[in-house]
Amino acid sequence: MTEQFGYVENELFLSQRAMLLLESVSTERGVDKRTGDEWAALEIDHKVLQYEESDEMEGETFSDRYYFKKGRNPRTGKTTFGFKDNSKIGKLLPAALGEKTWEDLKSGKQKLNPDDLEGKKIWARITRSGIEEDGDYSAVDWKSIGPVVAKKTTRKTKAPVQEISDEEAYEPGDDLPEDAMASDENNPLFDKAS
Repeated sequence: MTEQFGYVENELFLSQRAMLLLESVSTERGVDKRTGDEWAALEIDHKVLQYEESDEMEGETFSDRYYFKKGRNPRTGKTTFGFKDNSKIGKLLPAALGEKTWEDLKSGKQKLNPDDLEGKKIWARITRSGIEEDGDYSAVDWKSIGPVVAKKTTRKTKAPVQEISDEEAYEPGDDLPEDAMASDENNPLFDKAS
């Protein structure tokens, strides 16, 4: 049986702040058709878990690329791909994997395994694709990428409830006991001389 494929309308998702689940992560390589330059990137499918504007798009997915920076290996002169701090992938890795892992990746103590990103969560602003943010697809704004931090829960100790008998309880309409500090003459708000 031959599969039938048809036109699918792209549904653009935009948000000022969304929590995203990194569902599927793969490494892609290619050549830019305009410049002829090689490129390498992480291709990531993002699932929208929650966002500030509404909840009607929660559960939707979109894909975006996180490009590695192109460089040259000083010893071999060959083209190599990596990451640096002030880049989209350089914001993603510490947000998704944690600062310690990011430092280990930068120092070479640990190698990047794209599978380690699957199942991680990040916060980010979602814009239109393209340098001018005028494209037809959803894209993660790299400057806004941040970690999802677990809320700290603290146990509050409740003050013990003092039990009182029915005789000690006041009913509505009862006269309250006279307290010397509650009288008008001891209350500066009722002092007419000032």
